[in-house]
Amino acid sequence: MAVDPHKHCKWCGASIPVEEEFCNQKCRDAWQDMLRRRKRAMMIQFLMVAILVLILLMGSALRG
Repeated sequence: MAVDPHKHCKWCGASIPVEEEFCNQKCRDAWQDMLRRRKRAMMIQFLMVAILVLILLMGSALRG
């Protein structure tokens, strides 16, 4: 039994044509929202690490 060429929606996994990425606009919007949240979370983590490094450097500079 042959299966027609297809892909799956990046968000919900529904079967879609090969040239598509998402099955509908709702899934596309949900994917974009997830990417924005992930990017924001990574930026916050980076800033927290940078602030921690600055605090540690300032603390060692004040001691010595």
